[in-house]
Amino acid sequence: MGKWESIIEKAIKRCKDMEAQARKERKIWEAFQKRLPEAENRPFPLLNLIDQLRKLNSPSVQELEQLETMLRRKAEEQILHYGALLREVLQADGCTIEKAIKRCKDMEAQARKERKIWEAFQKRLPEAENRPFPLLNLIDQLRKLNSPSVQELEQLETMLRRKAEEQILHYGALLREALQADGCTVKGRFPEYWVNKVIKVDIDERRRRARIGTRFHATTLQDDISVAAVAEAVRKEVQRLFHRPFDAREFLQILWEAYQHALLHEKKAQRIGEYANIFTVHKFAVLLKQKDAAFTDASGKKFAPYLPDEFAVDIGKLLAEGVTQTQQGYRLHLVTVRNPKEALYIVNLKTGIGENYGLVTFQSEQKEG
Repeated sequence: MGKWESIIEKAIKRCKDMEAQARKERKIWEAFQKRLPEAENRPFPLLNLIDQLRKLNSPSVQELEQLETMLRRKAEEQILHYGALLREVLQADGCTIEKAIKRCKDMEAQARKERKIWEAFQKRLPEAENRPFPLLNLIDQLRKLNSPSVQELEQLETMLRRKAEEQILHYGALLREALQADGCTVKGRFPEYWVNKVIKVDIDERRRRARIGTRFHATTLQDDISVAAVAEAVRKEVQRLFHRPFDAREFLQILWEAYQHALLHEKKAQRIGEYANIFTVHKFAVLLKQKDAAFTDASGKKFAPYLPDEFAVDIGKLLAEGVTQTQQGYRLHLVTVRNPKEALYIVNLKTGIGENYGLVTFQSEQKEG
């Protein structure tokens, strides 16, 4: 990457020089603007500033030729009757100075913006092999800014586009390989994949955008849809969903109590065996999981979020461990519904089988008579 580093460093230096040049010129113009009202009596500092602008090759200085002529005459002769004529000229040239200052500010901002893009490019260059997409995005940004140095990156751009195409072509296999050490299963084909049957990965190649998560929580990646970036986002979702502390007996008790609260809420007179909406049960489970401090803290910082997808995974863990019967002799039963929007997709983490469950019930396992 030494060749490209050299090109990038030169481009950054050029942007910094442009930025410094524009800043220097702007400051001279601002000094000019400040001294302009005194031109009639103090032409000499203005003439000095014009000389400085000429040394900087300022394109706006030529518009001051008439003013410069007047200033030089005033400086040479200091003749009283030149005052009225000079005032008319000054009025017209105030607009020129304001335009020149604006032009310098625009140049300075443009150079700064380009420099920051080149610096981001320099930072990401070592990852070009595995993460070509953000570099391609930065090249597009440089092209929009008409950066004169971007044409020197044609060979690198060709290589990056080839790397990006290869990733897209083998995306599924590469994602499986990246997540293999994490024990994740990856199903599907480009542009849609499912990780552990719960986490959905959507890739939008045209917009260079990826969405990783569930319907309740997701991370969106913009510009970097590289397998490495997506795998990193998947790991965070896996951590959030599957690697939280879990005690089967403790969770079953929470589920049992939340179910009873849900029956009361749905006006079913706490008749055990009736069906309760799974989202109603979840709401009460959220409350039951809170520590006492959460209810006395006005800031809300002690409230522990517990999203529906986390609740679904915990039920999946419960099913996998086979801990479904309460101490009172009631066994957990889940009922499927047709509308997935009214359900939680729960996967038995032992069998790997998942269903859309919308209702929860606990039924007595004790035989009558």
